[in-house]
Amino acid sequence: MTHSFDVASFCRVVKLWISAGIIMLSMYNYALAQTEDRFIATTLSSHGFVNVSVVQSGNTLMIAYENRRYRSEARGLAEVIRLVMPFVTKQDTISFMVRHLGKPLLVTHMPAQPLRSYLNGDLSAQQWMSTSIWTMDTEATSARLSNFKPVARPTLRSIDIPIGLGVRYVFGNFGTLDDNYRVALDLEPEVRLDLPLGFNAVARMSVPLHNNLDDNNHIRPSLIALAKPLYFKGPTVASIQAGIFSMNRLGVHAKVRRYFFEGTFSMGFDAGYTDYTDINGHVQVPTMEKHTFTTALLSANWRYRPYDLDFGVSYGQFLYQDNGVRVDINRSVGDSRIGFFAMETDLGRNLGFQFAFSIPPRRYAKPIPIRVRPSEYMNLSYRFAAGDRVGRMYDTGNHYFGLMDMYDPSHVKRELLRYLKP
Repeated sequence: MTHSFDVASFCRVVKLWISAGIIMLSMYNYALAQTEDRFIATTLSSHGFVNVSVVQSGNTLMIAYENRRYRSEARGLAEVIRLVMPFVTKQDTISFMVRHLGKPLLVTHMPAQPLRSYLNGDLSAQQWMSTSIWTMDTEATSARLSNFKPVARPTLRSIDIPIGLGVRYVFGNFGTLDDNYRVALDLEPEVRLDLPLGFNAVARMSVPLHNNLDDNNHIRPSLIALAKPLYFKGPTVASIQAGIFSMNRLGVHAKVRRYFFEGTFSMGFDAGYTDYTDINGHVQVPTMEKHTFTTALLSANWRYRPYDLDFGVSYGQFLYQDNGVRVDINRSVGDSRIGFFAMETDLGRNLGFQFAFSIPPRRYAKPIPIRVRPSEYMNLSYRFAAGDRVGRMYDTGNHYFGLMDMYDPSHVKRELLRYLKP
């Protein structure tokens, strides 16, 4: 018996084997990429970053994370870059998306080779930065990451307890030459809690350390509020708060701000409706406070990026129903802010300066179910005419809009070079 060799059948078998090999190789590469992505996410999580997502799309490695380990977002990004670079072998671009409370606020796309050359000392900071793209438009990157479940997501038990220092003071002659100032110092522990559906709760207590200023010598709550931050395209950021605010106010407050030109210019509107509560402590003239007040303010802000200078103006109705205008000039200096303000309303004029001092340390303990740490800042302001009611506003415990300045692309780029050096 003789057998003939069928070339066509042989070719079909070879093609089938090649196709099967290609499919198996693709499945292997996919599984390998998935394993590597998971390992990168786990590495970042083990160093204290949360809400971490990692995915490789073509020649791009996309990484999203939330920094709850470092006071500076720039330093957080620097640490992420250091942790990730050993895994970057064949990718052309790395995209980093920085989240806050699970919401994306900043995206940067960095070509891998220039970044590696900068870290090796072969490229200057200016040359490297010129190859990267920074934007507050996070929609495209968020969409590509939407199907990938983050690791190390905070839970209901994720509670931060920052402890700050509140200062109230008055300069003046109080009867003797040696009695030229009076001051009240309060230790202010604050509990911040993440809740379902994107809600956040904050409760702050005032614990007197020294007081020769007023009658508030007892431990008391200074703020209890529930907040819902909202993020839209544009980018547009909004928030709604309800609860007990500072200045003995109980009620609701809403704020919205739209950012243009990558945060160089922004416009906003905020409004509130509050009644009096004595839970914050004693006031000097209760009859003047025991009213319902409404606030409504339009605002605009322009940032001069070469010096991180912010010029802001607000117009509308302030707390004590006085209509007028307030002008602010602030500068970000590292992790702190300094500024000056002036205002003119129906109740008169005033001016002064304000500081937000960063409080050590720069790195906090890793996020755990309950974490006690120092507050990020100590706020201190001075008004030329003390005790007046001109252009006053209350604190709602809303940190989102102040934090947006720290996520400004130009600010993060400049600060990143302090922490990411060859």
